[in-house]
Parts: sequence; C-alpha cells; structure tokens
Amino acid sequence: MMSLLPVSLQFLAQRALLTPTIRLCAFVVFPVSAVSIASAVWLSDDRNRDWLAATYKAAEHAFKFNDSFKVAELRVNAELPELRRLVRSNVGFTTDSSPFDIDPQSIKSSLEDLPAVLSATVTIVPGGDLEIMVRERKAEVVLRRGGELLLLDRHGGEVFSGDVSEAVQELPLITGAGADSHVDEALQ
Repeated sequence: MMSLLPVSLQFLAQRALLTPTIRLCAFVVFPVSAVSIASAVWLSDDRNRDWLAATYKAAEHAFKFNDSFKVAELRVNAELPELRRLVRSNVGFTTDSSPFDIDPQSIKSSLEDLPAVLSATVTIVPGGDLEIMVRERKAEVVLRRGGELLLLDRHGGEVFSGDVSEAVQELPLITGAGADSHVDEALQ
C-alpha cells in the first residue's frame, strides 16, 4: 500500500505511525473497537446468546462430571470402628460425586459437632478419594450421672466408646452436679 503513494506521502505516513497517539489508535483502539462492535452485533441476536449460554453450560457440565475428577471412595482414618461407621453415616457420601459439589468445610464442621470428635480434617486427594482424618477424644474419667455412666475427656467432652464397663475399672470416677465442667480440676 505504501509503494502506491508518492514518496512525500509515504514519508508523512511513516512519520505519523511513529507518533504514540497514532500507533495507539491504529494498533489498540481500532482493533478493540472493531471486536467490541462485532461482538455486540453478534450477541444482539437471541439465538446467538442462547447458543453461547448452552455451550457454556455443556462445557461446565463436562468439566464438573469428568470421570477423572469424580470422587469414588471415602477413606476414614479413625481408631475405633464404631467411630468410622458414625463418620461414614454422618457424611452421607455417594459414590461418583463431583468434587465441586462436596463442601469440605461443612463436612468438617458437622463432624466436629459430634461429641466423640475432637478435630477432623477433610481433604479431596488426587486420584478420586475423599479422605477424612478424625482425632477422637481420649477418655480420662468416668462420670456417673443419674443411673448412667459416661466417659469424658480432660475438657469435659463426651467420648465415643461402646464399652464403658472396662473403662470403669481403669479410670477415675467422678460424680455430682457440674462435675463434667471441672474434669481438669478433678484430675489434678
């Protein structure tokens, strides 16, 4: 295009392209404006907008439910089998779940609300496993409340245990009103 112009106009065109304003307009403003206008015209048609939304939803669904991302197994690390069963029933895990539908923070908080659980860690590990590590409360004392026996930890939290009769022989027995809130003091 430049060779068709006379030499004096070629010189002026080259000098104009060296100025920052003209270069900015020629290489940024005009291309961005052209793409923006073309996109606005294309998106003004309802069919194009519907097609774009459907394509986006299909891509999102294909990504979320990709077989390589599915969580296929629940692994619970806890010492007692009763506690493992309790955690499994509390989580409500279904096989082939999408990791995007699982909220580890809510699972963790619901597990830590259980009286036997001191702390829980919930992670989705690569390879398709939901891993839950549970630290359970350790029995320190036996509390007699009315006609029942409860195992308590150092902070007065109830401990999950199926058999209290063995612990009664090995652990100290406390009783009385408010004894569960003063376990640490009773152990000293």
